[in-house]
Amino acid sequence: SDLHDFDADPLAEQFPRDEDFPTWPPEIYGTLRAATEKFVVTAARQHGLLSSAFRLGHVVGLRDQHETSALYTTVEEAVRTRRITSIAGSYVIAAEDVAEILAGAIGDEATRGRVYNTFDRWFDHGDIAPWISAKLGEDVTVERPPTTGPTHPIVGERIRARATFTTDAALRALTDALVDRCVTER
Repeated sequence: SDLHDFDADPLAEQFPRDEDFPTWPPEIYGTLRAATEKFVVTAARQHGLLSSAFRLGHVVGLRDQHETSALYTTVEEAVRTRRITSIAGSYVIAAEDVAEILAGAIGDEATRGRVYNTFDRWFDHGDIAPWISAKLGEDVTVERPPTTGPTHPIVGERIRARATFTTDAALRALTDALVDRCVTER
């Protein structure tokens, strides 16, 4: 699995995992993001730049190539077998919400030098089973334990104070589009 084990880092027992929580990336990509975050915050503090960092959760929305969606594998399995056995979950946020949040931060002095954990909620991919069932007109079952997220959840109170979320609507629209795509491909 390529899911990040949030509880494997050496700081796992320190919480809350808020925006001040230091990141401990397990790979080069995450390390680059963490270094860039530090650069942005330092630039704001030392040079007065109006910059901030947004730690994005899994951004969900329709893509031209549906099979690149993280939900595609789960939907494809459900359409093919009427079961969900794959274990997947992540912190999610709708693409539209990300766009609104980032646009709202432009020129906003209150964001200077701040870090934002930018997500709506934890999402278990098995939560889409009722939507797929409704779309197919047949029961789809989840045949595995729920994914509950990390032992010490990530906190996103700063972003909650700035945003409202449309993630569930985006997830439903994505699921419906992926079901249509998978049914067509069969």
